[in-house]
Amino acid sequence: MLDLSRILGRFSRKKAPTTLITSVSIKYMGEKHGLEGMSTNRSVFELKIPFQNKRGGDMLADNLKRPELRVEAVKVSTPFELVGVSPRLPISVKYRESALIRLSIRAPEYGYAGPIELSFS
Repeated sequence: MLDLSRILGRFSRKKAPTTLITSVSIKYMGEKHGLEGMSTNRSVFELKIPFQNKRGGDMLADNLKRPELRVEAVKVSTPFELVGVSPRLPISVKYRESALIRLSIRAPEYGYAGPIELSFS
């Protein structure tokens, strides 16, 4: 008897190797920030970066404000590859406002365990 599941299995998509990101390190304007890691078995995955224009201890009066923060480019560390950014760059984030930057990143073609570094400029 013909085993159809075995034949169809030959044509199924190859499963991407597991990528274990132990930590996410973000560099912007000389400062480092961090996010928790993640695990994925997708060849292209999404990483959401919350971006806020306000310091934690900001005690400026309401009539004073900081300049807009501008993000013009994003780089990811090897062995990862940046595939897309949403919203489209460049973006400006006004004082006391925030933006969610979605990065589409291609994982390495082999099993990976370690950190990922992002540089915003």
